[in-house]
Amino acid sequence: MTEASSSGHTSPPTLPRVRLVDVARESGLSKTTVSAALNGTGRLSPAVREKAIATARRMGYRPNATARQLRAGRARLIGYVVGEFAETPWTFLESPYFAKLTGATAATALRRGYAVVLLPAGSLQDEWADLPLDAVVVADPVADDRIVEELLAARIPVFSDRSVAGRPGAHWVDVDAAAAVREALDHLAEQGARRPALVQPDSTTRFHTGVLAAYRHWCAAHGLPERVVRAEAAGNGPVVRAVETALAGPGPGSA
Repeated sequence: MTEASSSGHTSPPTLPRVRLVDVARESGLSKTTVSAALNGTGRLSPAVREKAIATARRMGYRPNATARQLRAGRARLIGYVVGEFAETPWTFLESPYFAKLTGATAATALRRGYAVVLLPAGSLQDEWADLPLDAVVVADPVADDRIVEELLAARIPVFSDRSVAGRPGAHWVDVDAAAAVREALDHLAEQGARRPALVQPDSTTRFHTGVLAAYRHWCAAHGLPERVVRAEAAGNGPVVRAVETALAGPGPGSA
């Protein structure tokens, strides 16, 4: 039957969901055999396994993801949070780095059967405790990041793009920010820059503190004065204004 809406149009009939028992009945196999064939388990002949798979595909059968997750005791949800942007939690998507990292995380997780949940940076345990998260990616954590600490205290595995060494349950990769800063400054010096300025937010993330330390070390080694200009907030707009300040202020930077 079709159902008439208030506008007089009829909605198309809803097709019933194909169940595992329907595939078993259509293929002439037992429900247990079909389940084993679709899950790649059991001792089945290639012909039987292929028959079950072909029938399921032809009928449009899709496993019940919710039931499968309940059986496995996992929700297949991964949280994602950028700790630096607590005051303006979504502006990190303006950054090309974070935009690419977020997209790559979501795409990779999806290929492995997980969904990514974006968490506001200011959210803490009282807000996400009821979410059945299997793990959380904490991008660019700040020093002594309490989000990391609360996640680990709740026994939720943490993955990060910066070092969170020494914490059981935390997994991480890192970049050599100091080497990148040295190479960039060496290149600018070769191009004739004599007053390189550093523009960065007032941040305690491991990345920014590492960049600042490397910049100061390079300036000291080359006998050049430091010029550090702080962006008043996170996001592209404040950074652009800080660059303009660095180039126009007293003793403007040459790069």
